[in-house]
Amino acid sequence: MLYENTLGNPFLDIDFMNNQLIETMKTQERIAIAAILMAKRIEITAQGTSLSQSLSEKKTEMVNFASQTIVSNFKEGLSGQSAVAAEERLKTSSFQPDLKSPMK
Repeated sequence: MLYENTLGNPFLDIDFMNNQLIETMKTQERIAIAAILMAKRIEITAQGTSLSQSLSEKKTEMVNFASQTIVSNFKEGLSGQSAVAAEERLKTSSFQPDLKSPMK
């Protein structure tokens, strides 16, 4: 608080000045809180973007694995028409994993 001693100056209103100081401090605190919240929102958005990119890469890896590695493994394990049928079925089926980000 401001000094209560006005040194005899009748034109100074200490109560008014104290209230102005308190209101200014409250405003500064509100601005600081808003800045902290904005920084956290930006950080969360950046993490969400990074996670979405990572999920997209993993989805591509899974699709490639399903369409190439599994097909070649079936060809080795099966013979004749069953190998051909399994290969055609796996190549024509569109395996699309649904990887959703928990961050919105």
